Amino acid sequence: LSCLEAICQGGHHIDPLLKNISNQEINNDWNKLNQREREILPLLAQGLKNKEIAAVLFIAETTTRDYVSAILAKLQVSNRAAAAAWAIEHGIAGI
Repeated sequence: LSCLEAICQGGHHIDPLLKNISNQEINNDWNKLNQREREILPLLAQGLKNKEIAAVLFIAETTTRDYVSAILAKLQVSNRAAAAAWAIEHGIAGI
């Protein structure tokens, strides 16, 4: 009933069970990342290149490249844009 009411009022409704599952999946993916990867992902989502991320975090560009590769693998995405989209979609982009 709440679903129909929400839709009739121009809103949307997410079943609480599905929302819980979705949040668990987000948390599982986020928890796969180590601390440094969690620092890099929002910067990546802001469009920074490896060299720029390295300068912000005072690490080597090659180290940044390795972290970005690890992020892509852990989030199971194929490129930086997909990782950035994941971060933005899940509210951790820092923008």
